[in-house]
Amino acid sequence: MSEVFPDAEQFTPKEGSPPVYRALRENSETNELETIGYLFETPDMPPEEIGYSAPIDVLVGMDLRGTITGIKVLHYIESYRSIRGDFINSEYFPDQFEDKNIVEGFRIGRDVNGISRATITAWAVSRGVRNAARRIAEAYLSDSEFVALTTTDAVALQVLPGQTWDEMIENDLVVNWVITQPDATELHLALAFMGHDGLGEILVGDVDYSRADREASARVRDGNMLLVGIDGNSSQPFRQERLAVQQGEEIFPIERRRFVYVGSADYGKIADRVRFAGAMVLDPSIDLNQPFEVLYNTGGRVGEFGTIARTGYQVPPLPLALATGTPVPPELLPEYEDDLTAFQNEGLYASLINDAPWMDVAILLVLLAMVMTAFLKKNAAIRWVTLVFTLVYLGWVDGGFVPFLT
Repeated sequence: MSEVFPDAEQFTPKEGSPPVYRALRENSETNELETIGYLFETPDMPPEEIGYSAPIDVLVGMDLRGTITGIKVLHYIESYRSIRGDFINSEYFPDQFEDKNIVEGFRIGRDVNGISRATITAWAVSRGVRNAARRIAEAYLSDSEFVALTTTDAVALQVLPGQTWDEMIENDLVVNWVITQPDATELHLALAFMGHDGLGEILVGDVDYSRADREASARVRDGNMLLVGIDGNSSQPFRQERLAVQQGEEIFPIERRRFVYVGSADYGKIADRVRFAGAMVLDPSIDLNQPFEVLYNTGGRVGEFGTIARTGYQVPPLPLALATGTPVPPELLPEYEDDLTAFQNEGLYASLINDAPWMDVAILLVLLAMVMTAFLKKNAAIRWVTLVFTLVYLGWVDGGFVPFLT
């Protein structure tokens, strides 16, 4: 504990909800012990981030301003450990978290340098520390910069989930772009700005966004992502090398490292709207406050922009405010912004009810009933039916783990 919070003189037992250790130091004027920060363990803030092999348990120290004072990895069972020893704590990696404030992104490759050949491990530690620290800040540091920012973000992000994809097109967050190829076939692209975690999760789902964000962070150090949904009957396949962004007279070709695969468009608002999706990482010198054009080379050599199709894009005010951390214009927020706690609770519980996958829940309940029946009755026929149903549904239909009933 002293390693992760060296300025503290004493520590209290773990208490509270979520549970924390309080870091104490004597006030020179009053000679009384006062709280100067908190220590917490990431397993106490589920769900835990999973490394390459299993969850990674980290002890984290944070002062009253939301600044990390240090971290210590308590337990992990990554496969490299048998070869490299305590490779997380023994390298420079933990030292990078000192003095980082939780308003930062904690992204591997951008905010934090990763561990060679252990990207998944480093990502799990970084996101685990960030997410747990933000949970603690929300509970104990109501006056922190992070809470002030995320309170506004939380309210602002309640506006977008209620919009359909078509409404996002009407509001200019999504731009549909039809590109006619030289042979008269068409390439359909859908462009949408997702320069904020909340925006990305709404547009493509949390799993696909997290994977794309991790890949983008590993490739380039800066830049916001612009979603590219891909569809159409074009005889020529979509090529990332044919994309570029122009602002003013300057053209920014989209290099291979600046384009990442997002997914098959199965989740989020983009679901079933395109065949698959990618994202271009915009050059950081592009001014998001100003409109820009997206170019696509429809003929000639890849990398040249002689025969091009183009469409304009302007980041709307709400996504722009979220991405830049500036105040959201009041007219864009819900009318009942004043009752923030009630609004957040309403959004939370409404999401739990309205967005729950009730069909999946029902199927799992049926599966549970079959398993219990097979177990209690010791009936071989029921057991085999249950096994087949489990393999087919969980193994292929749901695409999860393939369990075995014994």
